[in-house]
Amino acid sequence: MQADKEWEHKILSDRVAEQQKKKKRSRRVIQKGGVLHVGEAWAQIAERDRKEAKEIQQKADFAAKKEASKAKKDLHQARIEARKAEKERIKMVRGLEAAREHVLIELYEPIPDLEKDA
Repeated sequence: MQADKEWEHKILSDRVAEQQKKKKRSRRVIQKGGVLHVGEAWAQIAERDRKEAKEIQQKADFAAKKEASKAKKDLHQARIEARKAEKERIKMVRGLEAAREHVLIELYEPIPDLEKDA
């Protein structure tokens, strides 16, 4: 019962918030004081909408660029970790061979180098 009431409250609060946003969008101030002709008002509205669209596009471009940069950084870090693991594997195999101990077959399989794959 409590969860249902909380869920209903959330839905209603979301609706109220959406209505408030709609009111703000529909009643935006175009000009404060002075004479304003209809053509000028429409031009100002179009200009404001164009600027908002440009700003949204810039934010989307920035987010995409940031995501690509993060992916590139993660790939670079994975390459570093692969090289470290390969060095550690080689060191372990050489140490076991020098001690004339049994070396597992899996240790002879090289860890793939992401630099060469890319």
